[in-house]
Amino acid sequence: PRSSWLRQVPGTLLLLVFAVGIGLIAMTEQGLSLSALSGRSLSWWLTPAIVFVPTILAYTLLWHVLFLGGLRKLLGPGRWRTAAAVVITAAVYAVYHVASVDEIQGVGPMLEEIGITFAIRLVLLSFVVLSGSIAPALIADAVINYLVFLPMDHFHPPVVQALVGVSVAGAVVLVYR
Repeated sequence: PRSSWLRQVPGTLLLLVFAVGIGLIAMTEQGLSLSALSGRSLSWWLTPAIVFVPTILAYTLLWHVLFLGGLRKLLGPGRWRTAAAVVITAAVYAVYHVASVDEIQGVGPMLEEIGITFAIRLVLLSFVVLSGSIAPALIADAVINYLVFLPMDHFHPPVVQALVGVSVAGAVVLVYR
């Protein structure tokens, strides 16, 4: 018999293909093509990851472990209750996420962003529940966000500044362990 990890490989690969596809669509909607990225420096590629990886980790733990886990405990066992916890978590996350995006103007774009965010989160949360692991969803979320934020200039701080920020975050984690 195959191990549980091996049974998850096809689903994990499909999830990563989904993440790359969503990220590439977001990049092209921002007017950035893959060919435009060819002349970029190594620090241009790395600083966004340094900046937001701690954030993605925190969000994943908050939403996929604490919020979803708490809601599952509150609603109790059962498939439909678990499904309800996934849908509620995805919906609350989508509204929360849009509330933190200040570039959205108008009801139409806001509802579109809520719908897209809800659908993506629904896929990621479902994968967490079905696989029993947050790791693939964490990686997929990091891939999506990396590709979404890559074109944005404010996610490319100088390497020293990015490393200082991560060091401060790491120090806080060490202090509160």
